[in-house]
Amino acid sequence: MKWIYLLPGILIVVILLIVLIPVFLHFHRIKKRKLAKCKIRPVLSRFCGLRRYRILEDVRFMVHGKPVVVPYVVVGIFGILIITTIEDNGNIYGNLDDKHWVCDDEKEKRWYIPNWVKTNEAVVEILRRGLSKREIYRTQIDAITVFPYRKRDLSVSTSLPVIRTSKFSSYLNRDRFNKENKVDIEKMADVVKQIAAEK
Repeated sequence: MKWIYLLPGILIVVILLIVLIPVFLHFHRIKKRKLAKCKIRPVLSRFCGLRRYRILEDVRFMVHGKPVVVPYVVVGIFGILIITTIEDNGNIYGNLDDKHWVCDDEKEKRWYIPNWVKTNEAVVEILRRGLSKREIYRTQIDAITVFPYRKRDLSVSTSLPVIRTSKFSSYLNRDRFNKENKVDIEKMADVVKQIAAEK
């Protein structure tokens, strides 16, 4: 019967694990996101600084009932650019229609990550609906996913909007992101934040 006296201690340990594991995973995700963001931040800051574009960081959208944090949303005279990063440090395999993409590493560990193309499309749709609700139409909205790990394989179709960090600068410097579309940058940035805050 001595084990009965151990029950309170066991319960405390179980409760602590239930509480602490999600907290640990949350901060681990934040750390990975910061690392991925840091690899593209200098290029993005230089591009936007010269043009006085707004950079919104860690914008949270509800996608299919789940929160998705978009590392960067750029608002400029052209419109809106959604920038997501693949935070997982591994080889990436995926196609457009896959529900999830596969990631593995040198330890033969394999796990699933979001299909970022589909996720980006969902965020773009949320923005379009939010803009339409405010009677704002014909806004150019683009989305790109950046893979920051140089020594890892990126096995997705080259036709998909997924690029390596080395191509990020040339992607930003395309004419479409310098085109004057008569966007009020400050007003549009506020609207994006309002839309993201909606549940």
